[in-house]
Amino acid sequence: MLNARLNARQQRFVDEYAIDLNATQSAIRAGYSPKTAKQIGSRLLTHVDIATAVARKQAAAAEQSNLSQRWVLERLERNALDAHAAEDYSASNGAINLIGKHLGMFPDRVIVTDPAKLSDEELTTRRDETLKRLRLA
Repeated sequence: MLNARLNARQQRFVDEYAIDLNATQSAIRAGYSPKTAKQIGSRLLTHVDIATAVARKQAAAAEQSNLSQRWVLERLERNALDAHAAEDYSASNGAINLIGKHLGMFPDRVIVTDPAKLSDEELTTRRDETLKRLRLA
């Protein structure tokens, strides 16, 4: 189904991206130049209409397969427990890591504030919070 806001090549990119989530290869298969496919694929994913079409396509695929976040999290939890029981701690940690990422426990970016710009009260509060976390670890 062609989205009215996307041209044919952009729609082909969306369709291809849904297959393997590889922006570079999807751009090439959609007819963009292999020399610039990496940059084009990345840029296409930032285009609002393309990002919306990708999200809709992924939601439709998840609905069609009866998969949900809950289903995935339940399986990851079961895998983590089974792997731990089998003393496969690497597999157990991998499942736990994926659960933690889903819950936002491991952000991709950390914003660092210049301590010189913080008030004495903010510095004291942050120091105390850090010390609490270290004692819990």
